[in-house]
Amino acid sequence: DGEQIDPRFIRSRFELRLADAPNSAIIIQADQNANNEQVLIILEAAREANIEDVSISAEA
Repeated sequence: DGEQIDPRFIRSRFELRLADAPNSAIIIQADQNANNEQVLIILEAAREANIEDVSISAEA
């Protein structure tokens, strides 16, 4: 939904979303200033929350 989330709360937000909609998909929208570590933190949080459908969209 385009919302920015504090990295400390990403996993809990994913878990809440998954509880409401078990087949949820995540689209990570990284801007050109995002570094690989930030994207990996989000990917790891999605994995820990058992979200299987994850996509990455990057702005040029």
